[in-house]
Amino acid sequence: MNTTHPTEPLRVVIANAVAPNPDSAQFVAALPGLWALAKRSHITVTPHAPQLLSAVHERALAQSLGLDVADGCVPLAALQSPEPIIEQAHLRFCNWDIAVHGTTLTPPDLLQISEQQSEWILRQWGDLALNDGFFDLQATPGDPHTWLVRCAGFCAVPLASWSRVSSPGANVNDWLGALASPQIKALRRLQNEFQMLMYTAPLNDERSAQGLLPINSFWLSGAGSVAELPKLKPARLDERLLKARSEPEWQAAWRSLDERLPQHFTLCGPAGYASFTPLPNTFMNTLKTKLSGNPLPAVLQQLTASQQ
Repeated sequence: MNTTHPTEPLRVVIANAVAPNPDSAQFVAALPGLWALAKRSHITVTPHAPQLLSAVHERALAQSLGLDVADGCVPLAALQSPEPIIEQAHLRFCNWDIAVHGTTLTPPDLLQISEQQSEWILRQWGDLALNDGFFDLQATPGDPHTWLVRCAGFCAVPLASWSRVSSPGANVNDWLGALASPQIKALRRLQNEFQMLMYTAPLNDERSAQGLLPINSFWLSGAGSVAELPKLKPARLDERLLKARSEPEWQAAWRSLDERLPQHFTLCGPAGYASFTPLPNTFMNTLKTKLSGNPLPAVLQQLTASQQ
């Protein structure tokens, strides 16, 4: 998201900049553009615990924008919407594989959902949602697999990030949370009703005949609104690395990013995020840069280290 602020430069938050394996960190450390900038930057590392509802890049974006929000309450949908002052959320249809040992989720971009199917499913979801009073039918597509839906009363309700529940091996049951608030109870009831509706839907019969997984659930995340947009610091979320579906695709995206890295940026890894800010151009800083080693390998290690 871009904002207008006269005194501070734009900061780019790079999601999934490093993965939780040594080969990933070694690849990133060898990128020439990043290596050069790290030598000339002040770097601040912020840890992020794995049990938090918000994804690392969401917390990093909120911090970069100057948003003071609780865990699970980063208004990502509003920040990416043309009407950020309206309470809204991201809605994604998906497949839940429910087993004895847990529930895993297949995201919509792997389900080959057509535009016509998505619109039909949305109409069915909307008819159910109207009965709960928290949602309305004013939904607009954000990307091919994400809908922006207006919702009331979710600004302060913690929700697990889409990145949390859709990561490989994630157990959806771990992120459902306690059924404490009326909003969460309504959301869980709506998920159950939607599962029953889609169980007998002709659309899923057609998908089954084509060898495709059924659409049997949805996930709501990124709920909230942004009331005072002009007061936010300038920051933008870059999700190219997050959307890469293979190691070669991720590396190719990183090489492209490395060619045009900004001066102010934040790298996000599984265990935290690191904010890079250029050092003042002074004689002492120049001398220190020449004499000291590069801090980048140690920083990347902190971003991949498991948190207790």
